[in-house]
Amino acid sequence: MRRRFPYKFKTIEHYDSLKNYYLKKLIKVDDRSAKYYYYHHRNDNLIYRCHLIGKKVFEKFKGNPDRLIYRSVTLDSEGMGMGNEGVSYPMEDKNYSQPIQYKIKKMTQQYEDDPKDKSEDKIRKIVFNLSKDVVLIYYHYKEGQIFRKPDKIRHQELFQSKEMNEKEGEKSEGESRQQ
Repeated sequence: MRRRFPYKFKTIEHYDSLKNYYLKKLIKVDDRSAKYYYYHHRNDNLIYRCHLIGKKVFEKFKGNPDRLIYRSVTLDSEGMGMGNEGVSYPMEDKNYSQPIQYKIKKMTQQYEDDPKDKSEDKIRKIVFNLSKDVVLIYYHYKEGQIFRKPDKIRHQELFQSKEMNEKEGEKSEGESRQQ
C-alpha cells in the first residue's frame, strides 16, 4: 500500500511479510530522508535504517549475537575537494542522478550489555572520529559506577599496530617454513 502526501513531498509505503522480502515500511521525504523499517526475520537482525540525505546514515539492530544495537555514519559534504587535513574517506550518495561524494566525519557502533558476562571491559560504544583523528572506546558501567573515562586512541595508531602485527605474522610464518 502506498500513500502520498504531495504538499509535504512525502511517500509512505507498507509491505506484506514475505520470506525473501524483509521491508515492512518505507517513509521517504524527497531529497531529505528515507526511513526503512524491516521485519524481524532478517539474517543480519536489522530492524530500522534511517538515511538523512547528505548528513547521516544510522541503523538499529535487535538480537545480534555480537550484541550490536546501533551503527551510524556522519557525513560532511563541505570541503570534499578542498584537501582538508587528515585522510578523507569518501562515500557516494546514489539518491541523485549525479552521485555526490561526501566525506565521512564520524562512525559509531553501540553494543548492549551482556548480564551473563562479568568482565569489566565490556564495550558499550566505539566512536571513530575521523575529522579529529581519534577513536574513543566507552565501556559499560559496573554496578554503582557513575562515570568511566573512555579510552582514547589516535586513529593512525590503530592502523600502525595492525600493520606491525601482520608483519610479525608474516615473519613467523617465514621462519616456520625455513625449519
